Amino acid sequence: MLKNFPDRAQLAADLERSATAFSYTELEYYWLMSAALSDPA
Repeated sequence: MLKNFPDRAQLAADLERSATAFSYTELEYYWLMSAALSDPA
């Protein structure tokens, strides 16, 4: 089985233009991420 999920740095880079208040928690088998979406205007 391959794990092909982005790491914290990649998630932050991918979301930096559309989200703020980025939070990331890495667990043993999973990770949790939350962010506030930015206003598109």
